Formats: sequence, C-alpha cells, structure tokens
Amino acid sequence: MTLFIEAVKPGEIFVIFILIILIIVIVRIIKGDKYKDEIYLKSGSIIKGRIIEQAPGVSIKIQTKDKNFLVFKNEEIEKIIPKK
Repeated sequence: MTLFIEAVKPGEIFVIFILIILIIVIVRIIKGDKYKDEIYLKSGSIIKGRIIEQAPGVSIKIQTKDKNFLVFKNEEIEKIIPKK
C-alpha cells in the first residue's frame, strides 16, 4: 500500500478524485430517471415516483424513490403527469 501512495503524484490523486466524483454523478443521474411520474392530489400534495399499477377508475399504486409503495384512490387524485 505504501508503494502505491509513494508512486502517485499529488496532481494524479486530484485527477483520480475528479474521475470518481464524475462517475458517481453520472450513475446518480442514470438511476434517478425512473422516478419521474408525478401525482397531484386534491389535498395539495405532490407525490413523485414510478407508477407501478393503475386500475382504471379505481386506484393508482406508486413507488417512491425511498422504495415506499403508496396507493391512492382516483377520488383523491387531481391529475397525473407521467414521465417523459
């Protein structure tokens, strides 16, 4: 381990650090795309996530980014904006 640290120059460590940060940012952008659906409730709340199940005229099931599943009756929903 010590040999590796001695062989790497400070400028190279900075470049490696920047590359790691870029990889993390790109992965987060790619993974975040699947939770873009929005459900606007009559109560004024906005629920963002991925619509899992839709029973026409009955209810909608949505999975939020934190992996929770929520079910809303159609009477509670004002509008739905699907992901683009």
